[in-house]
Amino acid sequence: MTQHPAGHREDGFTLVELLIALVLLGFVSTLGFGGLRLGMGALAKVPPTSSEVPVLQRMMRTWLSQAAPVLLGDGGAESVVGFLGEPDRIVWTSPLPERFAAPGLNRISLALDRDGGRSDLVMTWQPHRPELVVDAPPTGTQRPILSDVAGLRFRYFGVPHDGAVPEWSDRWEGLRTLPQMVEMSLELPATDRRAWPVLTVALRIDDTMSRGGRR
Repeated sequence: MTQHPAGHREDGFTLVELLIALVLLGFVSTLGFGGLRLGMGALAKVPPTSSEVPVLQRMMRTWLSQAAPVLLGDGGAESVVGFLGEPDRIVWTSPLPERFAAPGLNRISLALDRDGGRSDLVMTWQPHRPELVVDAPPTGTQRPILSDVAGLRFRYFGVPHDGAVPEWSDRWEGLRTLPQMVEMSLELPATDRRAWPVLTVALRIDDTMSRGGRR
């Protein structure tokens, strides 16, 4: 039997050292996996539509600012402008980009579509026709433009009738002129990281058009 001098040890690890190394490796792996899982969980909570909000606000500002003061009906004293403003829905007449619709004016509505516990912001549009009824929603193309919306609110600023002072109101309907401004607020779920700053759009000041879309 070979004897080794005192203080000399063979190369390699003892069983205790191997056990300690395995325990440390398991501990480090657990921390690493936990951190990865936490990071993936945080990433999963970031909605894929976060970047849609500023884009959508720019679109809404453009389309609402181009609202055309077109009269619906026969153009007589009983005709009203093709604009309906309610607390949770808006309908107006405006051109749309060619990628959405054919050239010309379109009747457009914006409202929430509630399906069970989910609500999406939906835009609907169809070509403008003078015989359309002002409070009838468009029945043409429909497209969700923002998902998971908890609430929607509109307000309208303008002169509701001759001799009145401009004021904010929750409704704008049955009038011959457009409001001067439209305010659009969206409520998003509490856990949603998206933010919707209140959008205020100034509508163009113009003479009311005839039923054919011409002055």
